[in-house]
Amino acid sequence: MLTYEDKLILAPMVRIGTLPMRLLALRYGADIVYTEELIDWKFLRSKRRYNDILDTVDYVDQTDGTIVFRTCVEEKQKVVLQLGTCDAERALRVAKVVENDVAAIDINMGCPKEFSIKGGMGVALMEKPEKACNILKTLVSNLSIPVSCKIRILNTAEETLDLVEKLVGTGIKAIAIHGRTKEERPRHAVHPEIIKYVAERTSIPVIAKEIEKHSDILKFKEMTGCKSVMMARAAEWNCSIFRKEGMLPMDTVIEEYLKLAVHYDNSPSNTKYCVQNILRELQETPRGRHYQQKGIQGRWQVTPDNLEPPHKRSKPNETELIGVQQMKVTRLHTWAGKNGLRLPKYETQQIAKLFRCIITFNDKKYTSSFWEKNRKFAEQGAALVCLFHLGIVSKDELVELGSIIK
Repeated sequence: MLTYEDKLILAPMVRIGTLPMRLLALRYGADIVYTEELIDWKFLRSKRRYNDILDTVDYVDQTDGTIVFRTCVEEKQKVVLQLGTCDAERALRVAKVVENDVAAIDINMGCPKEFSIKGGMGVALMEKPEKACNILKTLVSNLSIPVSCKIRILNTAEETLDLVEKLVGTGIKAIAIHGRTKEERPRHAVHPEIIKYVAERTSIPVIAKEIEKHSDILKFKEMTGCKSVMMARAAEWNCSIFRKEGMLPMDTVIEEYLKLAVHYDNSPSNTKYCVQNILRELQETPRGRHYQQKGIQGRWQVTPDNLEPPHKRSKPNETELIGVQQMKVTRLHTWAGKNGLRLPKYETQQIAKLFRCIITFNDKKYTSSFWEKNRKFAEQGAALVCLFHLGIVSKDELVELGSIIK
């Protein structure tokens, strides 16, 4: 079972704490990694699926097919799912679904964003300690994994301690304290003296946030009296801050992050956002502008011309390499014409933002088992199934072109 003593932790950060960044933090030396805050109702409309291609567990939003949460075995014993909620029953329903996929559950009581406050979540829960305690008690009483929460300091050390004692009384295993009030922002200094006042009087591990350098860990622990340290913005800018041996160059961190993002099919927009936060002020330099002009492309946009300089392009082999669009649709039409058959008919189904196509060809129906994000991809997927079934393309050819992953 996960413990919180003497740990170095990746803090929960919106849009940053997705699977590639969490794995990178673990590989650099983090002991525990938190997910970004995930809202309870998004989980309740998602479905758990095992992704046998990526070897991940995916929670897929049933309304639009997006990934709400993706995790894997490598982080299973060290990942804490941070939940945004204002309702004990909803929180428990979500926690029971993910209980076997994560190491612990954390309730966000520290987010000062308007979205959270209007929804009764985040710092709004600090103003309603009875509701906050009910949520925590409900989870502690019904889960087999640890439960924790993350808060901000109140205006005085005494007020903060009073709230912490109520929360600790619910049976949680740890509490993370952000050393700023709900009105304060990153430009304001933290208040380590308040955290220390609380930590010295609290029976469970108190996690303090945040530090700028790995070498500051011991000093920050002494300043705050905390058992463990949580890093946010410093890790967002250079995740190698977790390395005992010292931080790596930015280029190395970006390269290793991108490898993980590609391997785990991370959203291109999310990947770009994370890299932009590593680049920071360098976005306005020629190097940064070049990156942003190129962007991060989706899997269907990438061709050899994108990847190789003109003078180093690979020569085509004897087998004609037919583009994705031609291979899947035009090639089928060409084959039908040569064999005196009627062209295939396409029937596209749409549910919410997802598409699936059924091809009727030579009195047989063909479709893909996957739902796609647009009509064109759905037609391509169905045509690919038909081509493969007819023996027009081989499995080896599909593997070579990237349509099948071994």
